[in-house]
Amino acid sequence: MKVSKHSPIKILGGGIAGLTAGIFLKQAGYDPIIYEKNIQCGAGRHGDIEGLETWNFNANPIEFLNQLNIPLDFHYRAETHFKIHFDQFPSIQISSPSPFFYFLKRGDSKGDIDRELQTLALSMGCEIRFGFASKKDNMAIIATGAKKARAYIQGITFKTDLPDQTHLFLNNSLTKTGYGYLIIWNGNATLSVAYKKEDDKDKNILDKLIEICQNNLEIKIPEENQKFGSYGSFDINQPKIDKSGKLYIGEAGGFQDYLFGFGMNSAIQSAYFAIKSLVSSQNFIKNIDNNIMPHMKASLVNRYFYEKLNEKNKYKICKILSESKDPLTILKKRSNYSLKKKLMFKLLNRKLKSL
Repeated sequence: MKVSKHSPIKILGGGIAGLTAGIFLKQAGYDPIIYEKNIQCGAGRHGDIEGLETWNFNANPIEFLNQLNIPLDFHYRAETHFKIHFDQFPSIQISSPSPFFYFLKRGDSKGDIDRELQTLALSMGCEIRFGFASKKDNMAIIATGAKKARAYIQGITFKTDLPDQTHLFLNNSLTKTGYGYLIIWNGNATLSVAYKKEDDKDKNILDKLIEICQNNLEIKIPEENQKFGSYGSFDINQPKIDKSGKLYIGEAGGFQDYLFGFGMNSAIQSAYFAIKSLVSSQNFIKNIDNNIMPHMKASLVNRYFYEKLNEKNKYKICKILSESKDPLTILKKRSNYSLKKKLMFKLLNRKLKSL
């Protein structure tokens, strides 16, 4: 579907996917209108820290943004090492000569990626209509969050004077289907746990993580903290284009890493290919099938096997990563859509469609 420069292109959702889509449209000479339900982009976030992973789409996602002419006005930090914790095994340090992630803050404060993308979009002349809960009917692009919960996040953010550090928690007593993490960066901390519903039987999974963190790391969690929670979709079969031609990007289209839930890279990539489809008549489905879907399918297979692992197996895998001089190469290899993963995905997806 090719659009005209003489009429505005409407985007539902002012998250990273919707904002980057608007920016790409404006760069191409079109007039986007972004409809955001909050009073400001990022207002639904809590200053929590998230990561742009480097083993899926881009070895350097920051350079990729730069190549797309998106100014790097937001704060970010490269992370080359982190520590992994278990219940029954010693903690493991994993280090890499190049970054595993680039950390960003999500929110509406200066330096947060949501705030800075909004500032860029407005400065370019994009129109953003805040406080609109518009329907999908008149939209060209759907960039809202997921409607169906398949994974959950609980966490807190707080201020601290501790040095920068990153921790991953694979404790079986915490979660068998997910993981916990603590990121401290420039006086800001995010402590969070990601899990599937079957892990939260006693409803105190975040309290467990706080207890593990305070007892094992001897990090005191201040009483003045801000709790947050969210959910995400793990449905790889969410529509990418509907019958009326609307394009679904970011989480609305099910674009994300299914192993660990990273979504920012796929939000930007899917927005980029959606705009290429609208302004250059490129085939959206073909582009995502060639560039995004292989990583998503591989991550879904990896997620299936991850949930089958016990703590001992997880420890052995992490031990291999810790002993490698270049653990990123191993992660990238595991993220490739090999012939074996293609066969596994067909079997898994058949099962998912039957649920």
